[in-house]
Amino acid sequence: MKSTFDKSNIFSKPPSILIYTKDNYEHFKQINNNILNIVSSDTYTTKYIDTSILKGTNWIDSSTTCLILSGIDELDQDCIDSINKFIIDNGKIIIQDSKCKELFKNNNVINDDKMSIVEMLQKIGLDISSDHEVKKLTTSYLISDDDKRIFDIVGLKFSKELGNNPKIFVNPISSNDDIKEVETTQNLFNIKILTVSKDVPEFNRHEYFNNLHTNNLGKLLLHSDVCTTTLDMSHALLTAFPKNVFPIVVTTNYQISGVGRGGNNWISPKGCLMFSFNYDILSTSLLSKRLTFIQHILVVAIVDAIHSLVDINDLPLKIKWPNDIYWDRKYKLGGIIVKSSTSGDNFSCILGAGLNVNNNKPTVCLNQFLRELYGIELSIENILAEIMNKFEKYIKIFEENDYEVFLESYYKYWLHKNEEVFVKGVSSIDSDTDEDDKLNEYCIIKGINEYGYLKVLGKSSGVSFCVSDDGNTFDMMKGLIKTSVHV
Repeated sequence: MKSTFDKSNIFSKPPSILIYTKDNYEHFKQINNNILNIVSSDTYTTKYIDTSILKGTNWIDSSTTCLILSGIDELDQDCIDSINKFIIDNGKIIIQDSKCKELFKNNNVINDDKMSIVEMLQKIGLDISSDHEVKKLTTSYLISDDDKRIFDIVGLKFSKELGNNPKIFVNPISSNDDIKEVETTQNLFNIKILTVSKDVPEFNRHEYFNNLHTNNLGKLLLHSDVCTTTLDMSHALLTAFPKNVFPIVVTTNYQISGVGRGGNNWISPKGCLMFSFNYDILSTSLLSKRLTFIQHILVVAIVDAIHSLVDINDLPLKIKWPNDIYWDRKYKLGGIIVKSSTSGDNFSCILGAGLNVNNNKPTVCLNQFLRELYGIELSIENILAEIMNKFEKYIKIFEENDYEVFLESYYKYWLHKNEEVFVKGVSSIDSDTDEDDKLNEYCIIKGINEYGYLKVLGKSSGVSFCVSDDGNTFDMMKGLIKTSVHV
């Protein structure tokens, strides 16, 4: 039976620390590393913003904890106006090593050159832990439901560094526990094979494989307690075993360098389902002609997996275009990232996803909603297995029927049917801003086209056309721009 619980004190998104360094990305990385050494990566996310983003207002959000300005000699007026709007909205600013500090006078602006970054962050109310622990990278465990499948991996060699940037080192199977293991670093991942008779630390292999019903996907799995990112590990496996035909799913308890859209760091505390896997797309397949749909297939697989496991009508778990996962339109629970490259005539993709299953810090988690509203909980292993089942199912649907049949499932779970959005026009002449203004209009979302872009209908013009995002990494539904007109 459905009940209710108090959501008034829940963050809809993780609190963010925004860092602006006048488009100097190397300087950003220095500041970012300093911050990550003193704040909990399980609580705050840091984001790099460039001048084009700062000029707008998409970054001004209730989840923005503070804006750090560092190494700034001067600011454009548009940037000044946006920052002042943030300050008026009670936003907090830290100004460090910058000549622009005289531009902003407010109690929420910290610009004392005598204060350290730790003291500044503490002054604006951030939780700075004196005993902040940087997690150490750990050995990864390669498992399968059939040991033979592991030894059939094409290119598998023991006690040698394999792959490139980063590399992997696979230990030989031995009953001698005294064998010294290679230390896992950011450039070399140590891997140990666990046969079917051995348990995996902090991962229930039996629950996972008992619920996995795929032909190939997910039959090989690599699990670690702490890694850089699962994307790094998938890349290492791809370069180590380029001819391996069975995708290896990578999962972990913690990521120390989790990556989200636009390169933003992704909060990766224990209790989140974080996984990635390699997936090859043949040039002869229908999906190769519409490659952007791979992200839509994965996000539908995730959402449909949870709906199937819970089996509750009107479960408010939905897709926000193009690939974010939300509960009740307000609370972000997850998202995906896809990296692709060419491999001969084919495409090689690394698909990654993060879903907050069982950790309610700093926002909210799936099991918190399920437990409080429906009296049930799901395990990470069961969810992951069902995602693999669904992904293989939807790949088959796409290949047998093309994109239109697949979109029926996508629309079943998405948030945007007949929603109204503001779309910016872009003139064919870069300097023609007056023409841009004429092209701006409110539109009704009608669906997705054959290439994965949003289809909209202009309310004033009555013209149907497609839109894409403008590159902002805060809300893809803000800052939509026209891409083409349908005739």
